[in-house]
Amino acid sequence: MAMYLVTLDPSDLSKTYIIAPQTLYLEFRISFTRVQTTLTASTRLIQAGLLLAAYEYASGRPHAAYVSIGTCVRMASILGIDTYDRAPGGSSNGTTSTLKSLEIQNIYWAMIMLERLVLDECPLDNLSPALNFPDSETELPSDLVSSHHMDSPSNKIQSDQTASIGDIHASNVGSFGRQIQAISFLIQVLHNTEKGASTPLSDLIKLDEKLRGFLTVLMNQSSQRHTCGANGIVIRSLVRLHQYILKRSSVPDLAEAKIQEQSHATLDTLARMMVEVAYDHLERFVPDKIDSLPLSCSYNMRSMMELIEDRWCHLSTEDPPRGLEAFVALHDVVCKRWRPPLVPQTL
Repeated sequence: MAMYLVTLDPSDLSKTYIIAPQTLYLEFRISFTRVQTTLTASTRLIQAGLLLAAYEYASGRPHAAYVSIGTCVRMASILGIDTYDRAPGGSSNGTTSTLKSLEIQNIYWAMIMLERLVLDECPLDNLSPALNFPDSETELPSDLVSSHHMDSPSNKIQSDQTASIGDIHASNVGSFGRQIQAISFLIQVLHNTEKGASTPLSDLIKLDEKLRGFLTVLMNQSSQRHTCGANGIVIRSLVRLHQYILKRSSVPDLAEAKIQEQSHATLDTLARMMVEVAYDHLERFVPDKIDSLPLSCSYNMRSMMELIEDRWCHLSTEDPPRGLEAFVALHDVVCKRWRPPLVPQTL
């Protein structure tokens, strides 16, 4: 039921469904709660909960997703897979492991990544992650690339990489691993820009340089691997960082004024970059490959629309800035996919 929930596309007019997505979501949530009272915790139950949380996040319910992830974390704690070292193979240096071991490790990483993405959309200051993010030397998750047929008696697969979180220049990092690296940068940005933070401006500039360096690595590898999800996280992190720098001081001195000018230029560059991304996505992914876009796509589009509209307000022209219509169009398409109206669909 969880898999059907996240794959059901209400925007696909070529299909008719016997149940509306919202109804299916409510039914599944009730069933998920009921199953937890009758069955013991298991990896399959955690996976179902993560799919539920992913759907809630994509459909604009970050607070509900936060609750669902919390449930998954508690079950993971019961099974002893709520930290990297406790997950099977978590401290192993080998590149080949059983499918079950790598599957459990990826469950742990999925909880880590989804929880941070969800918290980024929750405006409440009192919310905090239930899982600690591992240190930079920790080995990244695998994309589970098969080294031979999965029905092989050995039931083993080859991990696609063995790089660590901090090794951003490694060439053998999969799509999942790149997203984890991007999340590590997002965590740094959120930590240094949270309410009450007093991070020196020089440290924020160094973080900006690291983010832009990582984005360059991702762009150079985009033709070889699917890095769209990681790109979106890094760009979102850069936007948050520079918006914080601009709001940091209402009356900046000469040095700060120059840095703020650079922040404006960076935000303008990011906006132009995302305009091209929006046009590209509308051409290549809409409507047949809409599910290839990351779940955070609508949040990123909304963020960029707000950024462009804010900059537009400070310009003397009345003409809408180029690209705004592309953001609106892509945002609407993604919302039709994940946030349908509350109208029952019938045969």
